Amino acid sequence: MSAIDDLSFFQQVAAHASLTEVARQLGLSLPAVSKRLSQLETRLGAQLVQRTTRRLSLTAEGTLYLEGGRPILRQLEELENALDRRHAELHGRLRINATLGFGRRHLAAVVSSFAHQHPALELQLELSSEPLGFADDRFDLAVCMGPPPDSRLVAVRLLDNPRALCAAPAYLQGHPAPQRPKTSPGTTASCCASSAATTRCGASSAAARYTRTR
Repeated sequence: MSAIDDLSFFQQVAAHASLTEVARQLGLSLPAVSKRLSQLETRLGAQLVQRTTRRLSLTAEGTLYLEGGRPILRQLEELENALDRRHAELHGRLRINATLGFGRRHLAAVVSSFAHQHPALELQLELSSEPLGFADDRFDLAVCMGPPPDSRLVAVRLLDNPRALCAAPAYLQGHPAPQRPKTSPGTTASCCASSAATTRCGASSAAARYTRTR
């Protein structure tokens, strides 16, 4: 038995009037309890209990061992409780990247709610008009459109993202209506897809960052 086990055992001995009650409380036989107490006294080199036919009484050494052991056991219990609470909470930093339109429409509110549920977690949501390179290690999670380009990536389908094929009226006056997102060689049309189209058609890179910290 460890020293902590011995401390806990002796707390039980001191809390009851007889070894018979201790044995009943611990679910052990009376000889087993008596033997364990004797082994504890032998290890400590001190008599902890005065045994009589009716009751147990602590010696001075037993009282010292009892009172000194209580704060140790209390601190151990508090430490284990603190670790349990820590396991129940999320800690650290989570960095998320998504496109501007999708992030604003779907992710911003979700990330904000998640941050309130886990105040010890630092959340960073960065929205950009340009797709993220998957070799970029600045982010822990990225929301993208379509299948993952690398089989080594772990992807989870979130939801459908309907797209619309658009063209300027001036373009349609001189060219046939586009039938697919890819434009014909030599033309100057810009085909924008998804709700991030306004920013992407501007030919400039824009980004927004939302950070929630403690």
